[in-house]
Amino acid sequence: MRRLTITVPDELVAGLEDVAEALDGSISEAVREAVGTYLMEHYWTKIGDHMKKGIRDGLTNKQLLESVIDLSPTAPITPRSISWYRSHLIRTEGPETIPTDASVRRLEQAFE
Repeated sequence: MRRLTITVPDELVAGLEDVAEALDGSISEAVREAVGTYLMEHYWTKIGDHMKKGIRDGLTNKQLLESVIDLSPTAPITPRSISWYRSHLIRTEGPETIPTDASVRRLEQAFE
């Protein structure tokens, strides 16, 4: 992780404080969440759509990483970014709809 210094208008700081409180975290975590959400949903949409579909289809994080690398070998994807997508979907669509990586792996092991 790298440290960045940025200037943010007061009204955005107020919004980030609200997000930090909702996440029960820091403003730094709120900024990371906001930037990550923006990049994943607006900048890396082809890869993002592929990852969301893979998560919904029940791929493990490892399978999804291999799938993304096959789709776009130069994509800036890491296991951490896949975890971010899965966590984001769990938060937005609900844990009853989106399985955790551990639950997908357990299910696969049960059928081996």
